This record gives sequence, structure tokens and C-alpha cells, in this order.
Amino acid sequence: MTPKTGTDAFWQWSLSFYGRSGAKDRLLALQDRYLVEVNTTLWCIWTAHRGWCLTDEQVREIVGAASLFAARGAEPIRSVRRFFSAKRPQIDDDDRAAFRKTLLAVELEAERLVQQALVHGTLSAAGPPSAPVPKAIANAAAKHFMAALEGLEKPVMFADERKSRAPLTLFGELLALIEVETQT
Repeated sequence: MTPKTGTDAFWQWSLSFYGRSGAKDRLLALQDRYLVEVNTTLWCIWTAHRGWCLTDEQVREIVGAASLFAARGAEPIRSVRRFFSAKRPQIDDDDRAAFRKTLLAVELEAERLVQQALVHGTLSAAGPPSAPVPKAIANAAAKHFMAALEGLEKPVMFADERKSRAPLTLFGELLALIEVETQT
């Protein structure tokens, strides 16, 4: 696997997973409420699904390096796109919608570059994956997610009825979506 083929594989897998019923809402809740980037969450699952079982230190290093691309690229673009999602009386609706569509395309490319940084870091730190063991996927993904949470520079700012376990609960619900795939 090269960084290019790995990025392409991760991107296609992410698009497929994001399209599953319930995945988008859970991923966006983790991102918007708990400041865990969608790409980080997807990467935690994808790496385990592909056969990597990374150390906590490797996860923090890889996620930390990739978070720079998210913070300087994807997040600001997302913020501007969301600003233009709301009706603005000073701007024609058609022009606003066209601009928002352009921003969405740029945001998606920035997201793909974040994924490229994650894949490059994974290959640099751990080399090619081993054959995944279906029963170990959920454990490896959860281990990666916990290490990624520990390495976040941003505090978890929003609480809900699940309190501090909310990110783990949402992540567990995402893992349930992937377990269906590994059992078939």
C-alpha cells in the first residue's frame, strides 16, 4: 500500500461508511458536540478494519500531525460554508447557494487531504497493515479512539444526558454499524 492508494482506499471507505444509516448523525455529533473530527473517528475505525493495531503513542502522533491540516484547512472552510448556509438578506439566494456549493467542494478536498495526512502517518509509523481479525476490529478501533481522545488539544465542551461517556457511547454506536459488515 502506498500513501496514494491508501488515501484512495480510506476516502472510498469513508464515503461508504458515512452514507450508512445513522453514521452521519453520530459522526457529526462527535465533531460538533465533542470536537472529535469526523476524519479522526473514521480513521480509528478504518485502521482497525484494515488490520492495524497502533500503540497509543502512534495514534497521538498521527492524529496530532493530521489535526494541523484540519485546523488550518478543513475547519475554517467548514465554518465559512456553514455561515453561508443561512439566508443572508444582503446576498442573492442563488449566488449564496452557488458559493456554498463551491465551498463544499473545497471543504471535501481539504477533508481528503486530512485523510492523506492520516494515511501517510499510519504507513510511516506502522508500515503496511496485517490481515484484520474480525473479532479484534472493535477492540482495536476503540483503543485507537481512546488514544485519539487523550491527544486532543481541544477540551470536550458540550455535555448531554450521557455526560462524559457520550463520545464513547456514540463511537460504540458507530462500531455497531461496522460489526454488521464484518459478520456478513
